[in-house]
Amino acid sequence: MKTIKQFHSFFGWFLQLTRFYFNTTFWSLTIGVLSLALSKVFQVLTFFIPLKLFIIMSSERMPHYMHFLSELFSFSRDELILLLSISVGVFYFLYIVLGILYRRIVDAHFERLDLQDSCLGGVVLTKRALVKMHGRCIAAVSDLILIAFSVIAVFIVNGEMAVLWVLIVYFNMIFFFKTVFLKCKEDRVSFLRLKHNQFIDYFASANFLIIFGLLVFQAGYMGLGLFSAIFLLLLSRMLFRALSGFSANGLYIYKVVV
Repeated sequence: MKTIKQFHSFFGWFLQLTRFYFNTTFWSLTIGVLSLALSKVFQVLTFFIPLKLFIIMSSERMPHYMHFLSELFSFSRDELILLLSISVGVFYFLYIVLGILYRRIVDAHFERLDLQDSCLGGVVLTKRALVKMHGRCIAAVSDLILIAFSVIAVFIVNGEMAVLWVLIVYFNMIFFFKTVFLKCKEDRVSFLRLKHNQFIDYFASANFLIIFGLLVFQAGYMGLGLFSAIFLLLLSRMLFRALSGFSANGLYIYKVVV
């Protein structure tokens, strides 16, 4: 219980830090944060769509779970292949452009900040600490938005799965806080003696295997459609990458102020 309270306390303080940065050019910074989140979405799509493209090309007929496209837009199999091929280039272009837009907005925001020694939520922060946390805090907010987007999208497809994902994310955050955040910087984590960011990345990625197993079970025994299963698998990968990113950035911020 003590660890949970400490985590909630830190998360509440993190929200205060976020409000502090967003007080300057709120709308511009919001666009930057959303640009980074969308950039990561398009990055995942550029990996996922080629796989779909090869599956369709290897089949003589359009997969049954893609029939809704042909019925909605009157696409033939060849037209769908062409559309997916073009979309790979478009999404990759958007991934790069949105990433550049995010960086420029964040750099411009930093130049407009009038940073000085401050006290935030009972924590005394030097100007140097505020400078170091600036980019990390904004990136962490983007990861939170990506987590929320993934959960909402899953809820539309499968409400029970969405609740499970929320619980997995919540308990992972508490687990990371207890196992990594509260340790000294020099300490290694687990019997594998991993560095802190390594442990977060590996453990967050391992959650993907849990979701994969559940989706296989649901597809095989509970009538989960193939399109829904693939969609949820894509979202789960995006979710746990965002969880890893938020935890790593949160760790950095925690070590700056503690």
